[in-house]
Amino acid sequence: MPALSERGRRIRLVACDLDGTLLTSEKTLSPATLAVARELRARNIHLTIASGRIYTMLQVFSRALDIVVPLITSNGAIVIHPDTGETALDIRLDHGALGRMIDFAWQHELDLSILAPELNLFTANSLRMRNFEKYNRDAAAADLPLMNLERLAPGIDAVAARARATQLAVSKLLVYQPSPASLAALEAFVAAEPDLLFVASGPELYEVLPAGISKGRALAALTRHLGLEPDQVMAFGDFDNDLDMLEFAGFSVAMANSVPEVLAAADLVTASNDEDGVAAALRTYVL
Repeated sequence: MPALSERGRRIRLVACDLDGTLLTSEKTLSPATLAVARELRARNIHLTIASGRIYTMLQVFSRALDIVVPLITSNGAIVIHPDTGETALDIRLDHGALGRMIDFAWQHELDLSILAPELNLFTANSLRMRNFEKYNRDAAAADLPLMNLERLAPGIDAVAARARATQLAVSKLLVYQPSPASLAALEAFVAAEPDLLFVASGPELYEVLPAGISKGRALAALTRHLGLEPDQVMAFGDFDNDLDMLEFAGFSVAMANSVPEVLAAADLVTASNDEDGVAAALRTYVL
């Protein structure tokens, strides 16, 4: 296998996870990260984000980084161009499976987010909605469109919630801070649903997605879309949902703050997200 320095010289696409990787723990882009993004553009090396977040929660960051190629969003369910809105990949939840998942969520009183481009619904008990409200404040400051957010009324039953949700083109569901018993039940429920996929995307945060999607599959589609080969791709990540993306890329990098499985899988371990690990690796091996 070629040395890392040789592999670095081949790179023409850099795909970065966002939370825990490209962003600091304060959810900001550091000056070093912004500077290295400018240097990549100057050398005609593409940069993109590969995130579990929905597209509308990436626009502030894609604009700051001046990204001009499609973004990998919703853990790989949707690959979308930040300027045109054109999709290279767009997979939504099956409405039948979505309805059954909502019934399950009401039975277990889960903190559930139902995410679609036109509207994001949240259960009455949702704590996760605060993250979306914060992003809307950041988007307003950047003069970007706001997400449409709605907290469902207390006492609304599963039938009414299901009726609302199945009118939407839902890309994914979020379950936040379930109890151990509810988490075990959720994993078992999704495992029995052939159209659904269960993914852990962060501490106490779990996603229910269309079956068959992943960041790795989406990165492969984007690589083909750009006319590149896997050995021209570098990927950065920190969590379980980054593993197949790291496996696909010709040069894989784990952040020092990664979970053990990611640390073991990567070609290189760089500094943490709070120590400009992405910028350090790019400067050493690519720029």
